[in-house]
Amino acid sequence: MTRIIRVFIVSVVYITSSLSVINSAPYDLIYDLGTSARQIAIGNVDGFSDAADTVFENPAGLYRVKQMSLAAFSSNVMNEVKYVNVALSGGDTKIGRIGVGFMQASVTGIPETVRNTESSTAHPGV
Repeated sequence: MTRIIRVFIVSVVYITSSLSVINSAPYDLIYDLGTSARQIAIGNVDGFSDAADTVFENPAGLYRVKQMSLAAFSSNVMNEVKYVNVALSGGDTKIGRIGVGFMQASVTGIPETVRNTESSTAHPGV
């Protein structure tokens, strides 16, 4: 009985993961692009960084950051989506190593539209 349950769970996970790949864009999540130029260069392999950007890839890897580290990364995809991340980590504290990071994806220049309540047509915003 437990074998049947295991096979069922594995099947459901496999089917749902393959469906999400079919229906999604290659960079639909902010971290799919990569968190550093090094990570992109090694084929988007996560978890092997010894710098501050490990905050995004594998926070447990902060133990490899031996000194204060600052990482910054920026990229434009198709001249529309701007990816930016900044991370700071390093230094031992009483509770262990600490790292903080900021990651953002943004699109600018999207026209704003407003709905005219008197009619059902949309007009460009002011």
